Amino acid sequence: MFIGIDIGGTQIKSALVAADGSLSSKGLIDTPQEKEAILQALYGIITDLQAKAIISGIGISAPGVITRDGFFLTAGAVRGLYGLHLKKDLEERFSLPVFVENDGKAAAIAERWLGHAQSVDNYLCIVLGTGVGGGIVLNGQVLRGMTGAAGEFSWMLTESGQEQIGIEAYLAGHMGVLMGLCERFNQKEIAVNPAFEPTRSALSIFEQEASNPRAAAAIEEYVQEVARNLWNMVAIFNPERILIGGGISANPDFIDRVHQALRDVMDQHIMIQEVKDQLMPQVGVAGLRNDAGLLGAVYQLQEALKKEE
Repeated sequence: MFIGIDIGGTQIKSALVAADGSLSSKGLIDTPQEKEAILQALYGIITDLQAKAIISGIGISAPGVITRDGFFLTAGAVRGLYGLHLKKDLEERFSLPVFVENDGKAAAIAERWLGHAQSVDNYLCIVLGTGVGGGIVLNGQVLRGMTGAAGEFSWMLTESGQEQIGIEAYLAGHMGVLMGLCERFNQKEIAVNPAFEPTRSALSIFEQEASNPRAAAAIEEYVQEVARNLWNMVAIFNPERILIGGGISANPDFIDRVHQALRDVMDQHIMIQEVKDQLMPQVGVAGLRNDAGLLGAVYQLQEALKKEE
């Protein structure tokens, strides 16, 4: 039995994870913000779960750039994790093997274990939300890069324009970030009605699509942007499958439209006409949701332990 923990910006999820991925003794607490408080919360979770089963190791997923040896270079909104060597800390305290993985990478590899990428060796898992994160799996292995930062898709600069508004403002509205959809819609509404109160709800824009031409136009622009960026990833990684996660992925029409828009981009690309059908990946929804991070971290731990045998 293993302990799986997913540290999020607002909550920490935990569970006992069996070797086959089945879960029990699930827990949920608010995420503390200070380093010592986070550590004490993790100590408490692990101690409580140790009392319920014989534990073989601990897998942890969390936001940020995490090195192979479990050191946090960054940690997203969880500022208390910055600069923390969590793997070392927990291994010394509990005398158990620990694997610490970025949440996007953990979610991606979990799809190969139990989700919609089983028996698939080359695929991308992309989470569309307030940022764009995810994981790259090539030849059955998570691509980490030099520091563990591979897969930080929302860092990409895919168009000109950042020189005028600054990179931070540019990234907040591009690369498939949902705030980019809101920004487009707000600009169109304000052009018609300067008193319009800007929205930050992508869901409300989708709800207006049939009745509001500005909402429909903003959504179409957003779909096209996601498709263009997916094509860039296809050109770089040549995946068999692209899995899309995040709340927007629950909308099957959105997934179908992105898939068709990607095909349209490829149809326009003169250089690949003879091989476009072979290059076209399957585009679908990620199968694992709230438990994907902790499952993926435990899977990575299991694989690491197998290599040591």
